[in-house]
Amino acid sequence: MKQRAPTNLILLLERTRADAGSPIHKLQGGPVETVCSKPTSIQPSEPSGMDVANCGVWSQYRKVGPVTDATDVALLMVRVALGLTLVAHGWNKAQSLAGTAGWFDSIGMRPGRVHARLAANGEILAGVCLALGLLTSFAALGFVGLMTVAWYTSHRTTGFFIIKQGWEYVMVLAVVATSVAMLGPGQISVDDAMGIAGDLDGYAGLAIAAGGGAASATLLLAVFFRPPQA
Repeated sequence: MKQRAPTNLILLLERTRADAGSPIHKLQGGPVETVCSKPTSIQPSEPSGMDVANCGVWSQYRKVGPVTDATDVALLMVRVALGLTLVAHGWNKAQSLAGTAGWFDSIGMRPGRVHARLAANGEILAGVCLALGLLTSFAALGFVGLMTVAWYTSHRTTGFFIIKQGWEYVMVLAVVATSVAMLGPGQISVDDAMGIAGDLDGYAGLAIAAGGGAASATLLLAVFFRPPQA
């Protein structure tokens, strides 16, 4: 009878040296069927660096931990804190669209009434999606795009510290959002429930969040930003 790994563990089979073409698979509990030509199974107690079934495949096993562990909880905390912070800023803009529109006009983002609505709705949408872990890398793209526009139009010439209207705050939000995109939303997320949590993380998450956010901000600024003449 095949022995199964405990259901509260994730076992990753990491290839450190293998013959060309040997199939290596990511394991999430259960037996391993296709490491080589004959059935075998993974035991969490097996030593690292063992020769699996004498198939010429040199692998190692790493016990990652419980299915939902402290990392998932920490990612949830970061996502919710970051997401609700941006939601609060968007909601504040939405409560006074006329005043927000006038401010956008004054800094050169015209027409102000359009950008007021884009900023308010964009901040609320990106914040909610990040907090829920829904399309996480694209939510992070929204963060980076919004914060890049804010940095360029309002903070880039005022120094670092937020107390002097510097770019400290927008930098932190953009970097943390990009980091979440790279790490992935964790298992306590809508993405994980849909089975896509690991599809757009890592360097793909970096490209989407940082690259896509910077590109969208650059395009928006090129089309609409006309700074007032001194």
